[in-house]
Amino acid sequence: MVSDGDSGFAFLPELGKPEDSTGQLLARALLGAMRDGRFVPSEVRVRHKEFKILLSALSEKIGFGVRVTNSLPALDHLKDHFLAMVGDPGEISDGRNPFALPVLISTLSLAPRMLAP
Repeated sequence: MVSDGDSGFAFLPELGKPEDSTGQLLARALLGAMRDGRFVPSEVRVRHKEFKILLSALSEKIGFGVRVTNSLPALDHLKDHFLAMVGDPGEISDGRNPFALPVLISTLSLAPRMLAP
C-alpha cells in the first residue's frame, strides 16, 4: 500500500501473484502511485531496512530518498480501517492477527516537481 504521509490519501493497492518478488511489488506499487498522482516523491518512508534496500536502485534512478521509520501513522490508520471493514477479530491469544496483511510501502512526501500529464 502507498499513502501520502501528509494527507493520508491512499493510492490503489498493488495486488501481486505468488511468483512476484517483494521488490517487484514495491516498485510497481510506488510507480503506480506516481503515475496516478502525477508526482515524484521527495521521500518514501518504509518500515523495514530490507524494503529500503529493495527500493534503492529505483530511488537513485528517479531521485527520491528512502528512510526507514517505525512510525507510519497514515498507513497504520488505513490498515486498521481496512481490517475493521473485513471483520478483523483483533489480537488473538498468540499475539498474531490472522487477517493482518503485509504492508509494503509506507508514506510519501510530495515533492514540488510534478509529472507532466
